[in-house]
Amino acid sequence: IEGSPLLLAALLSKDEYRPGELSGFYCTLSLGMAIEHVWLMTTELGMGIQFVSTPM
Repeated sequence: IEGSPLLLAALLSKDEYRPGELSGFYCTLSLGMAIEHVWLMTTELGMGIQFVSTPM
């Protein structure tokens, strides 16, 4: 990670995520789809990507 030319963080605010409500489901789903889109585009461009999941 130290030598990476770009470090991109995708975060979900606790204000948006409400467990047990559909808003929590849609927020989580939207974040996952955004990450997947970046992942697919970097692959299409012939670039590498490393996914790291950690609590912030």
